[in-house]
Formats: sequence, structure tokens, C-alpha cells
Amino acid sequence: MTTTIEEIASENGLELIETTAERSGYPRGLQKAIIGFDTFDEAEKLAKEHGLDIEIFTKRDGWNFWYRTGDKVWEPFERSADEYGDDYHKYSKEDFDDFYENEVQPFVADFDSFEQLRSFLNNMEHVKDEIENAEDDEIVIARIDGYCETIKAKTMEYEYDTHHYAIGLIDRNYEID
Repeated sequence: MTTTIEEIASENGLELIETTAERSGYPRGLQKAIIGFDTFDEAEKLAKEHGLDIEIFTKRDGWNFWYRTGDKVWEPFERSADEYGDDYHKYSKEDFDDFYENEVQPFVADFDSFEQLRSFLNNMEHVKDEIENAEDDEIVIARIDGYCETIKAKTMEYEYDTHHYAIGLIDRNYEID
């Protein structure tokens, strides 16, 4: 007897989602998929056991359905400051020891007043503290005007600016209406 995707999700404590073939989120060719994995290895193990495909799903705030991108993946998402824009930088634990030398000292002369310099130094001290407190698998996202957020460097799902991204499993072995 074949195990259904619903049973796989339930037995493994994973999230069952409804997906669409439409990039706009409109319901067409609906199909179930599974997300909620902690690691890529977990997804890979279940995919091999049940003959499922590993791919990326996306969704926007307010949508009922996840979009099936068809993009196959072989590793978790690797997050970076590039997702946030040109003025953002990422820092990891390795950047802590040289943070002042590389990220603060070169800019001190750029300020025209004590107030501007004080604000910059306070912002950079906050960023330094966040770097120090970050876990080994996390990165700190910041701009010159201060700390933005601390995120997992590699992850199976995340959201940013009304968009949701997840790596999950789907059965591509049968035709959809």
C-alpha cells in the first residue's frame, strides 16, 4: 500500500500545504505538498523513502495557495544581505574580532558633528553586540544606520517583505487536472 502525502506529513509532524500552478496564486491544478523541515537532510531522507521531489514553493501574504515553482534544490536556502538591498551588510561570528577596525574606524572622519558621530557609534555598537550574541549558524543584517535583524544563515523556509519561501516535498509522479 502506498503512503499518501497527507499521511507522510502527519506521521512526521510536518505542514501540509495546498499548491497551485499559477504564479499569481490563483487556484489552478491544485496539489498537496509538505513543508516544515528543520534540515535539508530530513527532507532528502523522506523524498528518497517515498519517491518525492524536493523543490521551492513561494507564497505572498494574503494568498491561500503556495505557488509550485518547479525549481528543484539540493541544499537549503543560503541567506544574504543582498536580499535586503545595496546598503545592507551581513556579519557572522567571524567578523566580531575585526568589526571595529573594518566597519567603524574607516568611517569616523566622515561625520560633521558629535551628534552624527555619536549616533553612528551607538548604531555600530548595537550591531557589534548582535554579532557577539548571534549563534554560530546565524548572520546579522545591518546598515550604516544600524541593526536590522538576525537570521539563520541556512534555512528551509523564510519570509521577507510579504513573500514566503519554503523548500518542501511534492509528488510529481502523476498528472494534475
